[in-house]
Amino acid sequence: MTSDPAPAGHPQHRTLAYALLRVALGLSLLIHGAVHLAHFDAFESYLQTFFRSADWVPEWVLSIGAFVVPSAHVLIGLMLVLGWLTAPALLAGSILMILITAATSIATHWELVGPQVLYSVVYFVLLWHLDANTKSIDHKSRRPGGPHKPRPKRRRKMRGST
Repeated sequence: MTSDPAPAGHPQHRTLAYALLRVALGLSLLIHGAVHLAHFDAFESYLQTFFRSADWVPEWVLSIGAFVVPSAHVLIGLMLVLGWLTAPALLAGSILMILITAATSIATHWELVGPQVLYSVVYFVLLWHLDANTKSIDHKSRRPGGPHKPRPKRRRKMRGST
């Protein structure tokens, strides 16, 4: 006998949809950051060109950003793919997107702000529905998106007691 698939809106669908979105965002970040780190000189040069209209931004800031931003993408992406410390990863990613959106606005590349805001919406959705994060290391280790809460200590039986 075959069983019918779960009806639309079933909790199983919600947790699967959450996992798929979390992994898709994580892979996007992980690959994006890894490519920029692998071609660091080209990425740093691209940033110099990208911020040409904002000539008041010091070059050393762009050089630091050329390393920090892709490194953060790799770390956050890996955490999201694994579902490990999901809530802190989503919070860090959200803050990073705010900074990237601000930097893009400073560089007056308005055509890129919309897609960046869309990434922020994905972060919002994942944070808002964090309770659906059951297909993750966090869930397996009983961490609903964050550090493990210590379990209450069990009372030991005294010797000689029954």
